[in-house]
Amino acid sequence: MNIYVAGPMTGYSDHNFPAFDKAQKLLEAEGHRVLSPAQLDRAVGIFEDTTELPPDFLREAIARDIATIFFCQAIYLLKGWENSKGARAEKALCEWLGLEIRYE
Repeated sequence: MNIYVAGPMTGYSDHNFPAFDKAQKLLEAEGHRVLSPAQLDRAVGIFEDTTELPPDFLREAIARDIATIFFCQAIYLLKGWENSKGARAEKALCEWLGLEIRYE
């Protein structure tokens, strides 16, 4: 199953990449293909130590992440997802699409 990982990033140390990476390893060990914003960010040059984001990065990341969800059958919500506008929006989209909702 393709699973999208969602959770808080903004304002977290290392953009919360370690939590996304931990979830990815756990879900891959269960045999799933994991689509993680942390990995997607790294693919475009945004890393844990990135302090300044490009001007249009947020808009591009939102569009990319929404498009990615369409390739998934489930979403895995990290602890603290309720405090993230993005994760709440991603969860709502997944509910609308009828995807399985899983929690850390």
